[in-house]
Amino acid sequence: MQPEPAERSRQSGRSRAEQRGSEERRSGEEAARLKQKEKQTGGKKRGKEEEERGRGRKDEGDESRRLRWKINELEKEKLQLTTEHNQEICRLQAASTRLRSAVELSEAQGAELQYQLTTSRRENQSLAGRVSVLQETLDETRRRRQQDHDALQQEVEERNQLIDKMSSENQRLQRLLQEQQEVLQDLQQEKLKEAEVKQRQTDQMKLLKEKLEESRRENELSEQKIKTLEANMEEERSTHLETKFTSEIVQLRLRDLEAMVAVERSGQQEALCSLKLLRDQLMEERERRDATERALQRLQTEFDQCRSDVSVAMETQRKMASDLSEQLEDEKRRHADTQSLLQQAAQSRSEADEAFVDSMNQIRDLLKQHGSSGEPAEDAGSRSLSAEVLQLLRTTLSSNQHRLQEADQQVQDLLFASQKLQDDNQTLRQLASDHKSQIEESRLVSVRLEEEATRLRQEASDWSKQSQVLRVELDEERKARTEEVQEINGRHQEESTARLTFLHCLYQRLLAGCVLLQQPQSILGNFTWLELCDVISEQVDQLTSDLQKANDKIAHLQSVCHKKSVCVRELQRSQECVLSRLKESVKRREEAWNSQHLSTVKELQ
Repeated sequence: MQPEPAERSRQSGRSRAEQRGSEERRSGEEAARLKQKEKQTGGKKRGKEEEERGRGRKDEGDESRRLRWKINELEKEKLQLTTEHNQEICRLQAASTRLRSAVELSEAQGAELQYQLTTSRRENQSLAGRVSVLQETLDETRRRRQQDHDALQQEVEERNQLIDKMSSENQRLQRLLQEQQEVLQDLQQEKLKEAEVKQRQTDQMKLLKEKLEESRRENELSEQKIKTLEANMEEERSTHLETKFTSEIVQLRLRDLEAMVAVERSGQQEALCSLKLLRDQLMEERERRDATERALQRLQTEFDQCRSDVSVAMETQRKMASDLSEQLEDEKRRHADTQSLLQQAAQSRSEADEAFVDSMNQIRDLLKQHGSSGEPAEDAGSRSLSAEVLQLLRTTLSSNQHRLQEADQQVQDLLFASQKLQDDNQTLRQLASDHKSQIEESRLVSVRLEEEATRLRQEASDWSKQSQVLRVELDEERKARTEEVQEINGRHQEESTARLTFLHCLYQRLLAGCVLLQQPQSILGNFTWLELCDVISEQVDQLTSDLQKANDKIAHLQSVCHKKSVCVRELQRSQECVLSRLKESVKRREEAWNSQHLSTVKELQ
């Protein structure tokens, strides 16, 4: 801004020098003209002209001083106006640069807002997609949960049926065990009876031996003893047949017991497998419940994160809207300042125009006065006075011409300055119009940004409403899930208590053969499912071991019975041999006795 006035001052100096040279030429020509006029007017007018010129010198001196003072004042005003104009131009250019920077910044902020808006829309779309996907997954989990729940209910019913079957089968096995125990007791009693019978047989054999020894003496007693022996033999045969029949029955019962034990073992294995399956299914149910809880927690965290992101986006949008409103206020204030500056510049320009018109009017008045004072007057004087007056007139004319040239030069300078001021004013008007257009554009941009901000606020409010609705739905869904979980826990607790009571009763039946105490009154009421299962498995193992021991005892008794039956058979064989020998000896003795009797009879005859 500073080199432009220097160039202008140089150009004005050059123009002034050219104008001064032209004015000197004009003054020389005018002096020649005046000389010719003076020669023509004559000597009468010279005295009058000298007097009038003497008066005019004083007036011209005063007017020249006043004009110099006015010219100095005009130059001072011109300098002041140029400085003010330069300052105003600097301020306006600074304001225009600030406005341009503000407009560029507002455009950048608008682009950033548009980008953030697009990103927020994309994020909202992605969030909506995620919400829909989460809703679908939630529906799928509900459906799977319902299917799993139905399957679990069906499995529980099947397990209850299996448990009922197992309990009925266990009762039947207990009855069979009791019957087998009774049969074993009967077999033991029969074995004791057989031992007693064998002891009696041995005693009878001893008695028979004694009787056979005494048979020689007592034939009648021997016959009676033979009859008693035959009866005893028949009894022994019947008892032997009974023992064979009972041994066959015992073998059949042992086979039945072995089959029942195998069935019981298979039932126990099936029960253990079903218990393992129940445990696996319970573990799977717990894992599914934990998975659903983790999914619900993950959904809750994602929903909280989405809500925090939406709140952060809303806060950023609010901050950006507030910043934009503040920038709009600053732009409005700057626009008002520029308008006030433009008004001040227009007022200063109007004042300068008025001062310039006043100065021009004053100069015109002075020139008119100078022209009226320079009119010739008729007076008679001498040649020397006229020459002196002519010389004075020439000097005054030259000085006046010089002053007029300077005044014209100053007028030209003032005209040039006024033209320059007009050009500057035009440029300022152009700048003001550009600034107004920029302000209008910025206002339109601000209006669009405000509309966008209102739309974003509306979208944020809609998103907040949707988030509230989703939060309410999530709370309802959470309540429903908690109620379902509570119901499932209650059912599971009831089922577990029922199973615990069943296991408790089963343990009592296995331990004592009947239910002695209910679960709340017993010591085992505080046991868990696993503990009762372990206890029952231990009791079943003990019963199986007892059954195995009983089977071993039965096998041992069978072997003993087989050995005893072999011994009995050998004894029977030996007894038959002895009896046959006794019969032969008795026959021989009878024959000998008959022959002796016949011989004695013959001898007696």
